[in-house]
Amino acid sequence: MLQSSGVVDVDGVDIPDAELTAHAFANVASAQGFSIQRGASFVSEYPRRDIDTGLLSIGTPSDPSHLGGGFPHLFPFGEGIPETDRPVKVPYEQHAQWALDFVDRRFRLDTRYIFQVFGVIQKRKICASAALQIKRSSYVQYEAAIQGLSHDDFTKAAEEEASQMPAAVPKFTNPTIAALWRHLTAVRSRVPGSDESRMQMRPMAFGTIAAKGPPDIWLTLNPPDTQDPIAQVLTGQDIDLDVFNRLDAPSMSQRSTHIAQDPFAAAQYFRVILSAVVSTLLGVEGCFNDGKKLVFKEGIFGTVSALITAFETQGRGTLHAHMILWLEGSPSPSLVKKLLTTQSFRDRVSRYHQYL
Repeated sequence: MLQSSGVVDVDGVDIPDAELTAHAFANVASAQGFSIQRGASFVSEYPRRDIDTGLLSIGTPSDPSHLGGGFPHLFPFGEGIPETDRPVKVPYEQHAQWALDFVDRRFRLDTRYIFQVFGVIQKRKICASAALQIKRSSYVQYEAAIQGLSHDDFTKAAEEEASQMPAAVPKFTNPTIAALWRHLTAVRSRVPGSDESRMQMRPMAFGTIAAKGPPDIWLTLNPPDTQDPIAQVLTGQDIDLDVFNRLDAPSMSQRSTHIAQDPFAAAQYFRVILSAVVSTLLGVEGCFNDGKKLVFKEGIFGTVSALITAFETQGRGTLHAHMILWLEGSPSPSLVKKLLTTQSFRDRVSRYHQYL
């Protein structure tokens, strides 16, 4: 019932290497001091600015956003467009969140808008965190020249790289930059949703195993978004959960259609249920609140000392979570092996399984 509504370049493979290198040079320059750069240059803007006159082909100078021209049905009066002139500057990502929470739900129901905004955010994160990597042998060879480079050298190199065609061989006025260019590589950062972000979990898991031993519990949480009336309420359906009547609820096909048409509501439902399960049953609070410290309390398995969560989608597109948990006071594998040689412990394990 649920079909994929678009393809997102989460790894940023469609970003030209020349553009990444240009942003990497700019990031090196900005790392030497504080700088604020306008981020709309990472994507094609609409309407476009005329090079000779400086005027926009359509609209006014206060309307440079690509979203305003690409989705006129969402901004029919030209108001509320991200990254336009306003007394209080609103970051692009926060503006996108505001749009998804808008009362009439027109932004969240437009899947093209959702994928466009998410793609822009991903590309900006990749370009904004692009770095320069050089082999140790080459660094030793050019160490003295690298130490002599200044902030202005990197800034000028970024401008020269960005002004050239992607297929052309970059030509830098600074001979040191030109010599280093063949040894430098633009590195994509580990952006959420990319393969690199998932690979980051591997050393995290290995490090936790080295510190705490093997995980005690492997857990999969798969909330039924097409069956739960809470998910239907989040899609905008008028359902009284206090006096719920199953006969008055939407049919199976209707529930599936509502979820498929509103992927943002499906993600909301997944986050609400997952947060409730982790905080109430496992005793871990603040797990999905960015910037807040985790609080571990006693849960149904005891007190959790550490956990790692990976999110995935099924073939039909619905979300589920895989978790590994470490518990405080849990016996080590060697101790468990030793205890299993005793009859009393084997009887205790048998009684526990019978209770389950």
